[in-house]
Amino acid sequence: EALARIEAAVSDDDLGEGPTLSRFLTARPPTATQGDVFEATARQTFGTKFALSCNSGTGALHSAMVAAGVGPGAEVIVPAIGFLATAAVVVLARGVPIFCDVDRSLAMDPAKIEPLITPRTVAIAPTCVMGGVPDMDPILAVARRHGLKVIEDCAQSPGAKYRGRHVGTLGDAGCFSISAYKIVGGGEGG
Repeated sequence: EALARIEAAVSDDDLGEGPTLSRFLTARPPTATQGDVFEATARQTFGTKFALSCNSGTGALHSAMVAAGVGPGAEVIVPAIGFLATAAVVVLARGVPIFCDVDRSLAMDPAKIEPLITPRTVAIAPTCVMGGVPDMDPILAVARRHGLKVIEDCAQSPGAKYRGRHVGTLGDAGCFSISAYKIVGGGEGG
């Protein structure tokens, strides 16, 4: 009798068919999860081969840092001004954030990057600020010259373009946020 009451309380039978955000087998397997739809939309919008939805823009940045090989002692050059997440995910991946001065746009100053590079540097994380876009060509040139990954933090500029290309598609990984207070808000996600 107790088990029947518990099953009735947690049953989702009354929800019927439809989308679900889960990516695991449920009592009502969907034809496509909302996560799948979100990723397909991102791939189509940005013209990329891959897209991975995360719980937040911070989660997306953390995933990109780990994928780029950030680990104990690895250094990532991040802007000195911006949201805490860009530097915090480097620490979360057990790396060391190296702060780069910004220019008048509040984005990483490309002229200040090269002196910060050491043998431990593995990536550069240029960050879009309030809809603005960093000067990516010189940043990418420095990264390529030194064999560094470029992880674009585009949380504040989804849809922005640099010389006709969407931000987030210029470097090795692009990370976005759809937090409720971002330019494109959708509750929470990245």
